[in-house]
Amino acid sequence: MENPTPIPRALLRQNIYALLALVGGILAFLGNCLTTLSIIVPGLPFLCGTISGIFSLLALALGITGLVQVKKSREKGRGMALAGLLLGILGVISACVIPFVGTALWAALGMNIDNIPGLTIP
Repeated sequence: MENPTPIPRALLRQNIYALLALVGGILAFLGNCLTTLSIIVPGLPFLCGTISGIFSLLALALGITGLVQVKKSREKGRGMALAGLLLGILGVISACVIPFVGTALWAALGMNIDNIPGLTIP
């Protein structure tokens, strides 16, 4: 009976940058969902959009790094790196668009902080 050829260790490992890119992309997506829901509160879309944009840029950088390392070292994780990269791209686009849509919506409805019932600013 013939012994099977051992599998190189690099093929058994997951690339950590690919995994982090996917996690960053998911966090950016959740931040964008929160930004969309927060349009009803003035000023909050800019805060949530900024946080989401940071996670999106992080997912972009880690996704590119993960893809390069997966190609070089033949580790697993190409799909995770691509998913993180795509979520990062979508996150950057939406982090730039959503706050302005929220502000335009507030302006179109003629709303400002004074119109919110129960909210008093000293």
